Amino acid sequence: MGIATRWRWIMVIGVVAFALGCSDTLMAQRSTTVPTDFTIKLQSAPLHQVNPLQQESIVIRADGVAVLSARRGDDGELPERQISLSAVDVEAIFDAVERVGFFTLEGQYKDPDIIDGDYALIEVTANGKTHTVRTENIRVVDFDILALTVNARVPFERQVIYNALLDNDYKKVER
Repeated sequence: MGIATRWRWIMVIGVVAFALGCSDTLMAQRSTTVPTDFTIKLQSAPLHQVNPLQQESIVIRADGVAVLSARRGDDGELPERQISLSAVDVEAIFDAVERVGFFTLEGQYKDPDIIDGDYALIEVTANGKTHTVRTENIRVVDFDILALTVNARVPFERQVIYNALLDNDYKKVER
């Protein structure tokens, strides 16, 4: 690798690090007020018994406590894992809830042409209101943005993944 290529990579890494640092700083300056009752649950499970992981979930509270769990078919549950997220992470997740207008999304999105696959569910409680949205074999852009925002803040091996996040052939709706 030539010197010019190395400098380009160093520049790219530097710009990415700067952008990440600035986004955290800007988020902190916005001082999104996270309601004390804020909770978000992201869950996924197959519709049929083909996936060894029967159910995966992430539950995050306003205080940053996140509980990661998964259930395998006949093997029972994986050890539940609890982690702590920073206030900036929780603010970013709550900000995403507001930006996508989560409380205005429909309760269910489904592609009736697909009978297998999986579902994903997000349930949010904030300011005394709870709203649940479930998707089955369909890409809902605003829902997926929120799921990706949550997943970006937990260890890779415990992220909640569902088919619509991976398969671009699924039907897509904005909201």
